[in-house]
Formats: sequence, C-alpha cells, structure tokens
Amino acid sequence: MREVIADIGFSKRFVEFVRRVLRWKVTITAKAADEFRVQPRRWVVERTFAWLVGYRRLLCESEYHPETSEAVIQIAMIDLMLRRLHPTT
Repeated sequence: MREVIADIGFSKRFVEFVRRVLRWKVTITAKAADEFRVQPRRWVVERTFAWLVGYRRLLCESEYHPETSEAVIQIAMIDLMLRRLHPTT
C-alpha cells in the first residue's frame, strides 16, 4: 500500500502521521455539499471486503502471525478469481 484516500473528517494528526512516518501519499476527498456523492474508488475496497467476509477464517482475527492472515487473504482472493474464471454451475 502506498496511498491512503481519506475523508475530510480525518484528523490532521492522522494525516501527518501517514505522510511523515509511513511516507505514503494521502489524498483528501472533498466534503459533499448537501447531497450524497459516491467516492470514485471507495466502492472497490468495500466490495472486496464484503467478498472476503464470506470466508469463515477471515470473519474474526484468530491468527497469531500477520503473515498467516495475509496468506489466508491471498488464498481467498485466488479462490474468488478462479470461481469467476471457471464457474462450476
């Protein structure tokens, strides 16, 4: 991850931490005036998280090592992509 897309509601302290310590690019989205506006890339992340929740092992954080969690996420995404490329039904 090299970029963070944040709402205008995030504190300045958080934004400075991400820029200074993590050295990631921070993009602040403008606050919507009076109406709801879909953020350009936000739905992609939310949809991906929704797909991952379908896997039991990812429902709760039960892994001891972060590398194990990362491996399980990769396996889940590989499974999702294979099911899309070659559906069985």
